[in-house]
Amino acid sequence: MPSSAMEEWCLQEATAVLKRQGLIVDEEDHLKLAKAIAAAVQRASMTLARYARGEFDGPSLGAPVSMHRGAAPTSASPARSSVTFDELVKGWATERSPTEKTLYEWGRVIRDFAAFVGHVDAAAVTPENVIAWKNDLVAAGRKPKTINDAKLAPVRTILQWGVSNRRLPSNPAAGISISAKKKAGQGIRSFTEEEALTIL
Repeated sequence: MPSSAMEEWCLQEATAVLKRQGLIVDEEDHLKLAKAIAAAVQRASMTLARYARGEFDGPSLGAPVSMHRGAAPTSASPARSSVTFDELVKGWATERSPTEKTLYEWGRVIRDFAAFVGHVDAAAVTPENVIAWKNDLVAAGRKPKTINDAKLAPVRTILQWGVSNRRLPSNPAAGISISAKKKAGQGIRSFTEEEALTIL
């Protein structure tokens, strides 16, 4: 399906969902819902493609399937203690004493991530969850620097605090980032006055 047709379909679906729920939202929230639908369709297409290749890494057909890959471990996994994102944020904030602005912004990012994975158990997060979230941000048109510095960094830092304080066995966000191309000339400094005089 051409991208323009796909965009129109997602917008129509968003309108239909809002109408069924009896909700009235502004244009920005309407677009957010359309993007969320597009991301869900993309993930579903990738899942179906894996199934077509015989790669069944999730529940059997007919069973409920999580929207995000890397769902909580199965019953065969070793027993683990759950810890909420909120507990980690509070522990990190108590220890590091961040500014009020940083605490608010990082807390919001963590809540957005929790909403994406569909639960608040930080111990159940997998690297696949983090990668799926990163890909979703890319699909939404976020800039690489914003994804790295304002999205992945807070999640990685909070989860690492959990590891350092024996609340988590490992950091699923460790090493996950997005490469950002530098613009031409970026990082090249100009001559100092002394260097310019020497050259002249």
